[in-house]
Amino acid sequence: MVVALGDKIQINDIKKYVGDRKVVNWSQDFGSEKAVEFVFMPFKCLKDDSLGFIAVEFSRIKDFQKMCHEIPANPDDWENLFPSYEVTVTNEFKYGQNDEQTFRFLVFLNSSYKPFQHRFTSVAEGSEAMTTLGSLVKKYGGLADNIAFAGGVVSIAKSIAGDDLRTF
Repeated sequence: MVVALGDKIQINDIKKYVGDRKVVNWSQDFGSEKAVEFVFMPFKCLKDDSLGFIAVEFSRIKDFQKMCHEIPANPDDWENLFPSYEVTVTNEFKYGQNDEQTFRFLVFLNSSYKPFQHRFTSVAEGSEAMTTLGSLVKKYGGLADNIAFAGGVVSIAKSIAGDDLRTF
């Protein structure tokens, strides 16, 4: 399963990722060059525990925060000492996916922007979010089936190069 409109996603320790901003570059409208900062964060889809990442345009981080609902930290859970946040996927998000539709990532950005999907997958590869996702796969083994990029994000980038971000 992949994350879909109306699903709830959980993001742990958002503050950890806000400092790890990455620039996504693209051109649109016949040569208008864009270079926009994004924050990449891993998420878990609560309907099936599948994993993915979300890229949030840094200049819209306050808008994104308004959509987040805090889930207080569980004092008995020593692995998650910081609060988590729950977000409902709305039509304000765009998404990218691989050809097999087994992996989907979310993007929260200015609606006038038109970057191709591969712009995010190639930048995400060096982000803290992907390091965290990789660690989760190693730790929980069984979740590996829920992540389609066992060979790395580059394999996803190759399968979706040139595709527009999609709307819900």
